[in-house]
Amino acid sequence: AENELGPHSYERFARLPFNQAIDERLLAMGPRRVGSHTDLATGSGAVIGHCFRLGMYEGASWNATGVDVDSDGLAVAAARFKHLGDHVRFIESGIQEEIPGIASGSQDLVTLFNAIHLTDPVLSLREAARIAKPGATLLVSSAYEKSAIPELAGRMLVKSMGHARRSLREQGFSDFSTNSVIQYSNDEYQAMAETAGFTDVEIVTHEAQMDRVALTAIFNSRDFAQGVYPNIPLDEAAAALVASIDPMLERFHTDTL
Repeated sequence: AENELGPHSYERFARLPFNQAIDERLLAMGPRRVGSHTDLATGSGAVIGHCFRLGMYEGASWNATGVDVDSDGLAVAAARFKHLGDHVRFIESGIQEEIPGIASGSQDLVTLFNAIHLTDPVLSLREAARIAKPGATLLVSSAYEKSAIPELAGRMLVKSMGHARRSLREQGFSDFSTNSVIQYSNDEYQAMAETAGFTDVEIVTHEAQMDRVALTAIFNSRDFAQGVYPNIPLDEAAAALVASIDPMLERFHTDTL
């Protein structure tokens, strides 16, 4: 399936072992067994794969649904889980509106991993609340939170972006306006979840380091590259960001961010 992913697919980052470990750590905070699960912004179904491997699905009629707007990712996911038949299905839809085919109050578990920052959280959390059963669990993760990036990592990223800008300027580009995905704090996310109807909201932080492989995967991904430089062609923006990794790490005498 790796070869079926596009060159700028976020799924290349999502499938790295350190990122999978973070996902599984979060899943361990939820219910041990569920009969119904919807994974919002599923991509190629990585979270559903984790749940299946961890033995979280129970009952003869268990079902898992992945929802995403990316038809290419969903095609990879459908092929990946074809052997599970009707237990797993995928829906091409946004998650900020009512998702077709998922009844209100029908899901034991709803997951939204590392994508809430790409949505309007008020709307995506409202839809998560609509499909969740009373007493169901919602698990959400994001690396893009106002306090999530330590001071040193922030300095390293500034150095990296500066290197990429110089490279792109040499290529004749001049519009370096950005779309920031770091808009909300943990307190703001919690308030939005509670407004949507969720109770007993718990915030947990986890610190992780990214090596060159992980940095290359995330810097080369469409969401990151277009978020940093939305007015630069994707291939050129991603290439400049990836080329900035080694100078950044060398400048700070480290192998990880």
